[in-house]
Amino acid sequence: MKKLLVIMVFLSVSLFAQIASDNASNYGGIFSNGNNQGSGFEPWSITHNNSNPPYAGSFTASSTSGAGDINVSGVSFGLYANPSTAYVNADRAFTVPLSVGNSFTFKMALNFDNGNKGFVLFAASMGQVFNFNVGSGGSVSASGGAVLAPGPGLGYNYGGNDAVISVRIDIASSTSFAYRIERVSSQGNQGVLFSGVVSGLTQSINGFRFYNSGTDNGAAQNNLYFNSLLVTSAEVTFTDGSGFTPSVSQNSSNQAIGRFALSGNIENAYLAGASIKLNGSRTGASNFKLWYSADASFSSGSDVQLGSTVAADPGDGNSVTFSSFLSPIIGTSAGYFFITCDVASDATGTIQAVLVNNSSLTLLGGTLLGTITNAALSSAAAPLPVELSSFSAAVAGKSVVLNWRTETEVNNYGFDVERSSDKNSWNTIGFVHGNGNSNSPKQYSFADNSVSGAGKYFYRLKQMDNDGTTEYSKVLEIAFDQPMEYALGQNYPNPFNPTTAITFSVPEAGFVNLSVFDLLGQKVAELVNSTINAGTYTMDYDATNLQSGIYFYTMKAGSFTETRKMMLTK
Repeated sequence: MKKLLVIMVFLSVSLFAQIASDNASNYGGIFSNGNNQGSGFEPWSITHNNSNPPYAGSFTASSTSGAGDINVSGVSFGLYANPSTAYVNADRAFTVPLSVGNSFTFKMALNFDNGNKGFVLFAASMGQVFNFNVGSGGSVSASGGAVLAPGPGLGYNYGGNDAVISVRIDIASSTSFAYRIERVSSQGNQGVLFSGVVSGLTQSINGFRFYNSGTDNGAAQNNLYFNSLLVTSAEVTFTDGSGFTPSVSQNSSNQAIGRFALSGNIENAYLAGASIKLNGSRTGASNFKLWYSADASFSSGSDVQLGSTVAADPGDGNSVTFSSFLSPIIGTSAGYFFITCDVASDATGTIQAVLVNNSSLTLLGGTLLGTITNAALSSAAAPLPVELSSFSAAVAGKSVVLNWRTETEVNNYGFDVERSSDKNSWNTIGFVHGNGNSNSPKQYSFADNSVSGAGKYFYRLKQMDNDGTTEYSKVLEIAFDQPMEYALGQNYPNPFNPTTAITFSVPEAGFVNLSVFDLLGQKVAELVNSTINAGTYTMDYDATNLQSGIYFYTMKAGSFTETRKMMLTK
């Protein structure tokens, strides 16, 4: 092993404190001497049992390869111990005891995989409450009445002569803190070695110790380096969901019903828990999830789920709780958090997510600015809408005919029919009354006789309840031009699950049949079987009741027959 050759001299406590102060500037102010951001530090106190150096180091370079900024001359403090009976402790107190929202971070660089070395946290009269020992096997422990609850981690594996470890302590409450010990060098286990929570504190964390003893390897010198000591606390700003309007579809999973945003004055804090109240009388909501998104739009495909899914709806006025996670770090630009649920095909009522107070959010490494008081996570309660099972459009002569069907209706006042030529600006062109409350299918139709000129047109329905809540349908696109020949288009999307759209054209009025068949030639669905006018038609097909596989759909009109293949994947 490559060893660092250092000539050591006896250092008094006062001289060592001066070295700590002088060398702070060598590390750009990051090595804290009490003047860095947040709470500061008192001077070092060195104790040892060996008057013959080397027993304790100064600021110097480590010989640890891959150590990054810890391997810079003049910025790392080294402890050395020899022979095997020797020990040295470097103690330091915080100028102000750590408080809720504080984070204490530092780096350690190590040589040799034996002997005792590591760091300790103290909590006033409780004494030592936490110990990370980097001896052969590595361990974490609590003492002084504190209770350790381990979390996920790889465990310590020395893996060679060099190891660089990053440590983070987050004060979670007046009685607990979270720890995260991560290896960042190139040898041994990479990633989180130890993590968890220490609880049962009756005093605040007010000091720490780095310690080192002689090795078990004869005259070999045991080395421990550390630097980058920093106490930080982010100020976190909360933004409610007043700018978010939910759009919920029935028979769908991961429907966003609320959103909030968090940003910090520095990048230091994490969201570690959330309790969200759900208001509204409803049925058919389940599988509640919390997500992190880098932007203001939700996507279950790219966003990150936080914590576990809450399967059961707690009911009106009760809360769902998400815990045991760490979000991505809260940046100076807003990060967004969405709550979603699955909505059944027969869902009814409304739902609105609310954060009751500041205690509804659990932060590590930061404190929440301002006061949360029943903060709504959406602009209005999300209606669990009328179940719209089909919506289609077709050109009929000089008109566009819209047809739609509902399976059930609750409190349905009716439908505004809206049209757009660019999918951005919408105009209401008609209204169709709903059936209020209904448990049976209802069929609706509307003819747009005001289309002027060829081109593309877009249509949507704005379903309105009697209480004023609204819900939009999907958007249909129609090319308004008279077809010149029979045509059957490829379904889209393909493959699909469980719905797809099939477009076909007929140049003149006549009888048309459009049916779906399985691989055995058995008919599984009949989409059209009637006389229709000339035009281009788009039919929605729902294969919920079919198994995954290849299916065929065939159009017959007069002497025209065409078959295409589609794939259902569930």
